[in-house]
Amino acid sequence: MTSERQVVDRARETGEASEKDLTLLMQLNQLEPAPEREPADKVAHPGDADVPAMARRATTSAGYVYLYRTEDGKRKPVNRNVAFVMLKDHKRPDGQPAWSATPPSAKPFLGQLKCWFHPEHADFAKYQAMGFKSCYKHTLPNTQAVRLHMMGKHKTAWAQIQGEETAARESKRDAVQERMAEALVGALGQRPAKAASPTQAQTFSEACKTCGEMIAAAGSAGLRQRMKAHAKTHA
Repeated sequence: MTSERQVVDRARETGEASEKDLTLLMQLNQLEPAPEREPADKVAHPGDADVPAMARRATTSAGYVYLYRTEDGKRKPVNRNVAFVMLKDHKRPDGQPAWSATPPSAKPFLGQLKCWFHPEHADFAKYQAMGFKSCYKHTLPNTQAVRLHMMGKHKTAWAQIQGEETAARESKRDAVQERMAEALVGALGQRPAKAASPTQAQTFSEACKTCGEMIAAAGSAGLRQRMKAHAKTHA
């Protein structure tokens, strides 16, 4: 693993530095000192008649500096050696640096939209009944961000929800088409009487791909409905 000293020495020896090294060196020069976690000289015992006063030796380390989280600008004191690694290697999911030596110029906008699985979401009870775990993400800025969050963070659940919604839309569409077909037949005066033979209406049939049973119904829309109902018996 490349250290801060190696980056500096390489630049001094060659007189050149890569763009990545230059960025690191600039960041290191901008680091703001932070206080040590404990005083450098700490009195271990004030002394008394039997024991002389004792003080702990001065703390020696690489020193502490402040780093700023690029996501929200939060400041964090860290050891300088650790700071180098954080600046060099830590990345956000989008590939951008996770930490900076200076405060972000502007804090990112934090929205108020919630993940669908957030306990305060309007449909939380429905999704909880489907067995999905809670998610407390609540700062999404817009509906597109919500969609991307669901597709990325809850990929399997998202696919299940989309599948069920698609099936519901198809079922609703089939029902509408069936009602329209019935209305058209009625308007043309071709609706068969209740006691009429089934052969008086056009009959459609299809074999079940699972068991081979022939399913028949009046009208193509009616056949689709019966095929779906039959398929559920194999689920």
